[in-house]
Amino acid sequence: MPEQLGKIDETQIDEIGKINPVGAEVPQPIDLTVEENTQLTSLLEQAKQAEKTGKYEIAASSYEEYRDSYKQIRREKISGELKEKLNLQEQYESQIQILREAGVIQELTKTTEGIIDINGVAHLAPSLEDVLDKFTPEKVKNLKEKISQGFKKLLIVPLGMSINELKDLYIKFLVKKNDEGKFISPDGSRLEINDSKPPYEFTLDDSDRAEDKGKLLYFPRHFKRTEHDDGVTKRELIKQGQTWRLELIEDSPILPDDKDIKILGGRKQIPAGLSPEDYLKLIQESEEYRGEKGFTLEDWLTYAITNLAEGRGQIDDNDSGHGCWLIGSRYYMAVPFAVWDKEKKQGCIAAYHANDISYVHSTRTSVEL
Repeated sequence: MPEQLGKIDETQIDEIGKINPVGAEVPQPIDLTVEENTQLTSLLEQAKQAEKTGKYEIAASSYEEYRDSYKQIRREKISGELKEKLNLQEQYESQIQILREAGVIQELTKTTEGIIDINGVAHLAPSLEDVLDKFTPEKVKNLKEKISQGFKKLLIVPLGMSINELKDLYIKFLVKKNDEGKFISPDGSRLEINDSKPPYEFTLDDSDRAEDKGKLLYFPRHFKRTEHDDGVTKRELIKQGQTWRLELIEDSPILPDDKDIKILGGRKQIPAGLSPEDYLKLIQESEEYRGEKGFTLEDWLTYAITNLAEGRGQIDDNDSGHGCWLIGSRYYMAVPFAVWDKEKKQGCIAAYHANDISYVHSTRTSVEL
């Protein structure tokens, strides 16, 4: 009879470590059912027996099967509840299809798809398993709290793409929806585009050069004018493996007025009318916003594309609500914002001072998986 494992730990892994010379993966212990225990123990026994008889290819194959089986069991145990609560498989499939439709996800080879980052390097689109693997035991508690606070929408963000490329795809998609008669406000009313002007007034046209110069920075801790270099560059984020960001957001196409603000799970929705500096301070210092980060321009463009594709209209239409400060990034000495101006029949993506309150904008936040 194979030895009862109960919990798999480093001791058992060491027994077959020499099968994988690079170093065996050591999974974190999890509670196993009798069936799961029997399945995994059997694979370990096969690997050890094959090694003893010099059948190293079979031993390595058994180890790989063990590792894959373990990862699948662990994934389901940790993420199962949240996967069901968020309807994650359906959300994932819908989001990937939307990004394909908008041209964000492209065919890389005959069998793969993804994006090309600003370094010219291809990156595969994340799989559902990649999403589920983000649900570590350490994160689950905070994610459950954030889900209760309204963060239920999955957003798959191509952070490694050029902003100009992503912006152009968004505008092309918007024009397509307009040509189909489907360019609407979240309240269902038809929006119009001023044919004599570009659909968007985009004053960050040198954003790619700003990325190269390190002047477009992400996730700053402050917007102090004397320390304009606070934050990390896109190239640094790519090195950290953040070419794609997997996030949960509040699914709210209209940023609420004070009279519409709700309290969910002990968290008060963020009010309108503060400066970017005050918004950043709010999410950093208030316990109810713990774990949240401000939207980047890539977040906003992805959510805007998603909302249009789902037939729910243009986000941040100032006739229905407010524009959005994008406090997850800083552009030189300023903070980006995005808004659709119904009266001008044109959108605007620009940047302004961090202490500005002349624009009655609000802001959006996300929770990273």
